[in-house]
This record gives sequence, structure tokens and C-alpha cells, in this order.
Amino acid sequence: MLSEETVIVNPGGESAGVVALNVSDGSEAWVVESSPPAYGSYLLTTIGTRKQLIGVDETHVRSYDPVDGSLLWEFEPPMPGDFQVPTPIVWKEHLILISESTGTRMHRFDEEGLIDPIPVAVNKAFCPDTHTPVVVGNKLYGVLTDLVCLDLEAGLKQLWALPDDAYEQHASVIASPTRLLISTHDAQLHLYDLSTTPATLLGKQTVIDGEYGILTHPAVDGRRLYFRGTTSVVAVELPHE
Repeated sequence: MLSEETVIVNPGGESAGVVALNVSDGSEAWVVESSPPAYGSYLLTTIGTRKQLIGVDETHVRSYDPVDGSLLWEFEPPMPGDFQVPTPIVWKEHLILISESTGTRMHRFDEEGLIDPIPVAVNKAFCPDTHTPVVVGNKLYGVLTDLVCLDLEAGLKQLWALPDDAYEQHASVIASPTRLLISTHDAQLHLYDLSTTPATLLGKQTVIDGEYGILTHPAVDGRRLYFRGTTSVVAVELPHE
């Protein structure tokens, strides 16, 4: 990810857990040691006035100062060795962490941008293993057997769930303020209208015939989505609304 004049990467090595490289010449700006990596990506965000780099490695949830790599805070998740794949999410001065073993947890930040390791809300039932949900307004949308909607203002309460056989496996989600686009493991696209309760399925389209096992998130370039299947890469043009 790009931060000011550096590109920050997560090699996950013993002596180079997180590294910042200068954009100008590729030289090392800073490097920090950490535990071996988990599967989720790091998140660059600003809480209050404090910019921070937040991620989960094999043993801890950690935050670094993106300017110099100094450790801002850290804590251990409730289950050691948890299979951590979903990327952390920030919503209104809160951090949302998700894993298949401990479900969905919401933590608050204090005025200094430091985390409270005790969650203020927990939903143990919503526990996707590889899928990262998205937040639209005050709602979290994610896939776990169903398309699930949680209310962030009501302590992660589930509002509704829409079943689909395609959601039994991995799926990726892209959202706008009014639409939700799900790409499934078997290369389907599902488009939902978020203005209704529950959301309304507007249509489905198969992107790659005979595909099974897509785990990569689609790449977005303007109105084009790029999908990497097992044997091909496909670009899909999205129409104007």
C-alpha cells in the first residue's frame, strides 16, 4: 500500500515483518520485526488525528506508525493460532476483526487512537473463514452460507440473511452506497440492490464457464472488473446505471 512517499509491504520474515520502501528509489525507509504473517491484508487508516497501519499476524493484532514503523499498540486475539484471513475493517472509531474461530468482534479506539482489547460487541455466529465483508453506512454485509447483514449500531445484531448455494464457498464482495456485487468461487456475479430490506437480487451472470475455485478478489479499473480463474483472465465491462 502507498503511504505518503513510501510503499509498505508485509514480507512476514523474522527480521522483516513489515517494510516501507521509498517510492523515489526503492530504498528501505524502515523495517520492523513481527511474528510470522497471517493471511489478511494490512489496513492504512486515520483514527482521530493518528494515522496508523493495522494488521493481524500469526500471534497479535498490531498497529504501526506508517511514518517510521514504530509500534503504536498491540494485543493478542482471544484464541492463539487463530486462522486469520479477513482484513480488519474500521468503522466510526471502531475496529472490526473477523475470524472463523472467534466470529466478529468490534473494538473501540480511545481519544489517542489506541485500541481497547476488550470488544464492545461480539457476534460469534458470523464467522467467515476466508471472506472479508464490507461496510456500507452503518451495516456490515458478508457471506457465510448466506448473504448476511449485521447492524453495526446495534451491537452486530443480524438483520437478515439471504441463502444461495454459491455462498457455501469463498466469495468476494464489492459495494457502493446502493449496490452490492458478489463474485463467487464458481465465477458468478450476483448484483444486489441495498435500498430494500432485505436486499433485492437484481441479477446473476456467469463470467467464466466451467470455473470452480476462484479465491482471488476481482481487480477494479474504472468500469472494468478483472477476474483471474484457474486457466484464464477475464475482463468484464460494467454498464452505467
